[in-house]
Amino acid sequence: MTRYYGPRAWLGGRMRAAAVVETVGRIVETRWPTTEAERVGLFAEVGFVDVSGGDRQFTALGGKGQWSTYDDQFLGFSLFLFEGEARPRYDELRRLLIERFGAPVEEWGPAERPAIAWNVRGLVMSMYCHSDQANCVQLGLEHAERLAANDRRAGAGR
Repeated sequence: MTRYYGPRAWLGGRMRAAAVVETVGRIVETRWPTTEAERVGLFAEVGFVDVSGGDRQFTALGGKGQWSTYDDQFLGFSLFLFEGEARPRYDELRRLLIERFGAPVEEWGPAERPAIAWNVRGLVMSMYCHSDQANCVQLGLEHAERLAANDRRAGAGR
């Protein structure tokens, strides 16, 4: 049975963070999409809703996101979660993500804007705390090989 966590999943304490981690876990456990049709299927399965007329934008779990491609293959997405204060939300998600995926490969940034990353099943998962004017938590998942190729291409263009 597919569980859909709509916008209300981000309301009401611990359950909302658990919903984010469960959804990320479901995405990580599935075969990562390559084509647009596969991306659309994955998004539908986990309750991500493409924004009509939006340029690669979607809504999910009470937040807003953007997705990207590399050489016409699905690269990944970033989801921006705005509910509540950013730092406590980041800390709760960090704890639950570590419980689910183990120790991160890296943590960096100042105390007011920490960041963390994992390598999970061929994906790079990263999370950033924007406790500045944006006041949100950014959570991203990207295909590791496509991301590395994209970064190499971007570096070659400098």
